Amino acid sequence: MSSQIHRKGLFRASARVGRLIVSSCLAVGLAALASAPPASAQSESGASAADDGRLRVLADPVLVESGLLAHLAPRFRFKTRITLDIAALDAAAPPDAAAGLILVAAPAPDGFEALLLQGDQRFAASAPAGVDETEAARFLAWLRSGAGGRALAKFEPSSGGRFALAGAAPASSAAAAPAGEDVGDGPRLALQHCGRCHVVGEVNKYGGIGSTPSFPALRAIPSWREKFAAFWQKNPHPSFTYIEDVTEPFSAERPPHIAPVVMTLEEAEAIIAYAETIEPKDLGARIAPK
Repeated sequence: MSSQIHRKGLFRASARVGRLIVSSCLAVGLAALASAPPASAQSESGASAADDGRLRVLADPVLVESGLLAHLAPRFRFKTRITLDIAALDAAAPPDAAAGLILVAAPAPDGFEALLLQGDQRFAASAPAGVDETEAARFLAWLRSGAGGRALAKFEPSSGGRFALAGAAPASSAAAAPAGEDVGDGPRLALQHCGRCHVVGEVNKYGGIGSTPSFPALRAIPSWREKFAAFWQKNPHPSFTYIEDVTEPFSAERPPHIAPVVMTLEEAEAIIAYAETIEPKDLGARIAPK
């Protein structure tokens, strides 16, 4: 009888101790929550990761409607991991204070620098004062680089002639591809890096994976350039593809499940240049709803 009473006493004491521990943990947790800054404060400070790597671009409606900026956006992101948020400039309203870059048609206000021309039409650029100009400066530097110039040369507007950098001769269709040695290396690189899953062409027409589209089939897609330029972001590529100076190294806790694909930006551009030369596959007409 005394042993039973003793055990009941120990049980009640243990229960009291357990309740005290739980109460203490709750108090600590509530205190931590009370001291943490609200989510709105974090976003207002600009520390949110969602805001990193984005550039707000306001452009003349003619420039936006031409499709040039939409053409450049994935290529710029491919090089820098910076996303362009593009919007048309409203002439009747003041520029959005959040814009990092403004592109206007000539004649431009003071502080704007000539950037692009299309025939007799010129466009100028300026990064507004008081706004972080890092992304804007990188975009302008990229556009004036060899890679940016090639991207500009590849764009074929529906009207108005080709675009060119101000001070340079208008681009011709012959300038659409990178240097010949880069294009020449494209087939080998495509077979080496992509041939394990994709049918690249006659060289591995019985290879690849049945559920994976071939290069000729991908070329038949209207947005094929954007898909190629951002392929490393599209599943399943991120789990086994590493682009030097672009993608994050593989996590030691989650290594690639297959031999990784490792390439440079220059190699990726050579593959895209080679894809440009591939004849698109005839996939038939789209199925129209009744």
